Amino acid sequence: RKRSERRGACDSRGRARGFPTPWALTLATNGKRQGDAPAIRSLGIQVVDADGIVFVARGAPGGALGCDYDADSKVSICHLAGNYPGADFEEQWRAEGVLEEISFSQWSRLMEGTAAVDAQSLEAQMVACNDFENHRSRESGSFDPTDSAGRLYFQSSAEVTSLHEGVAQRTTDIKDGRLDASAFEDAGLRVYRLKAERMEMLGGGPRWPQGPSRFEWNFCGQWQGPRQILPYSLPRGREVMGASLFAPTALDISDGLQTLLDNFDLKKAVQIEAESIASCILQNTGSQPWPGGSCFRLVHGEAAHGINELHLDEVSAGEVVQLTFEVSSAVSHWVLCTACGTPFGCLLQIVPPGHLSN
Repeated sequence: RKRSERRGACDSRGRARGFPTPWALTLATNGKRQGDAPAIRSLGIQVVDADGIVFVARGAPGGALGCDYDADSKVSICHLAGNYPGADFEEQWRAEGVLEEISFSQWSRLMEGTAAVDAQSLEAQMVACNDFENHRSRESGSFDPTDSAGRLYFQSSAEVTSLHEGVAQRTTDIKDGRLDASAFEDAGLRVYRLKAERMEMLGGGPRWPQGPSRFEWNFCGQWQGPRQILPYSLPRGREVMGASLFAPTALDISDGLQTLLDNFDLKKAVQIEAESIASCILQNTGSQPWPGGSCFRLVHGEAAHGINELHLDEVSAGEVVQLTFEVSSAVSHWVLCTACGTPFGCLLQIVPPGHLSN
């Protein structure tokens, strides 16, 4: 947010300033149906604050080709800042997380006092599109012609001109205060906030002597980082193309928190109770609790019925937990991870009865 403010894209409260400074993100969601390609679209950023990144969409966040809104579905975004050669730099801000829908009353409070009507030009366009759809339906009794996703086709240049006139009128309506939140909702507009779980920035430029730089932040109850990572890399350490098992590494927490790995000592017992059921007894013998949101995760082998991780509540020092779950007929390897995916403790191998002789 601070970088965008310095570049004139937003004010000191993280609210979009509008034209002529573009401020947008590219959003990727799952497709409408299983097997569909991911849905990707560009959306204007409305607000960036401590709670996340706010944007407006008409309908589902992924549009007509995207899946329906689901508070548990993971999404990814990319925000590009700068250009060559004018700004002499480029930054890619990437994030993954979940979306939450917020009310228009919340959105109105966030946007209150913004001077630039251009920041709401997107809303004018969306309302005008709703007007166009309704007009066609009244005149012809149908929205057709449409494509397989239900998006309307134009039938003439006159229809295109009509839409442009509608956008101009709705922009004036917003500026003069003749449209309120109820009109936006009636037009199918929805406000979403991205609650990021991980963010990274890759920056560089043609005259940067040190080359590109890449930093990463992770959210585990509070933001941790930044950690500088290799700008362009293949996944190493975990299983790569079946080559090797991952090696657990210590947490790198640069804000002064004690390295968690020092506080984790795992007494383990893995017992196969039946051909496909494993019972794992885990005890936290460290001095600090295992943080809530940690999970017991499959890192090598085959998951039974697609279940590859079990989530844990906070486990106090000295507490014992028992996990019972189905396993596949093959040997598998599991590890405890924090909510950010950082492993701690040791690697557990689960060996079904048929493999014990080996």
